[in-house]
Amino acid sequence: SPVYGRGHIARCILLAKALRSKGADCRFFLTDRLQIDGLESFPTSLLTDGLPPSGNIVIVDGYRFAPSCLEKLKASSARLVAIDDLADRDFPADVILNHNLYATDLDYQRHGSAKLLLGLRYCLVRSEYCQLAGQSSPSTPAVLITLGSGPLASSAEQLARTINRQFGIRVDATLGADTQLPNDNSDTLHFHRFVELSQLIANASLVICGLGVTFLEVMATGRQVIGVQVADNQRLAYRAAAS
Repeated sequence: SPVYGRGHIARCILLAKALRSKGADCRFFLTDRLQIDGLESFPTSLLTDGLPPSGNIVIVDGYRFAPSCLEKLKASSARLVAIDDLADRDFPADVILNHNLYATDLDYQRHGSAKLLLGLRYCLVRSEYCQLAGQSSPSTPAVLITLGSGPLASSAEQLARTINRQFGIRVDATLGADTQLPNDNSDTLHFHRFVELSQLIANASLVICGLGVTFLEVMATGRQVIGVQVADNQRLAYRAAAS
């Protein structure tokens, strides 16, 4: 939706671009309309009219899809790929992809017929973030705060103001698609919406972010990062990062 799940669609866009570079025609079927960079280059439809038509490969990413729904998708497609984070459901899929820190510790044994792509080797991170790994951090301390949308957007704003006031350093904060942007930006305090994160990360010496896709992206850059569990589905990432 415009508020939740933007990390899911971002990694699907990355995967779709890679498939398109190999000659595949890709289409997105969404549960809600979204404004997010990269999606505009693909045909999109809403799932209000039922399941999508068959394809050579159908890729599903989202917690709303029950096993019965996946069974129907598998029956109508040559290959069904499930992108997963938690291993908490049955996946009647041909391929299961989990690119998280903890993926290899999860129990996927009951999915014996599926090909498993687990761990950071299969991480869905754009090349722009990997390229930043060879660049040094800014010499002047600067912080980026990005905690997603929804209720946590207000927490990001408060945290940004506190750090900026107490330490006098530059702070950038992204506040989410559904948040009213403050109008008091200054030379050292900036609030953003619908922004390209890779550039903000390039200008930061420290990133404070949720433990979803953004956390993996920041890790790929080599920047210092503080991961914050912003949702219950990130508890496994919290434990893995803490250890």
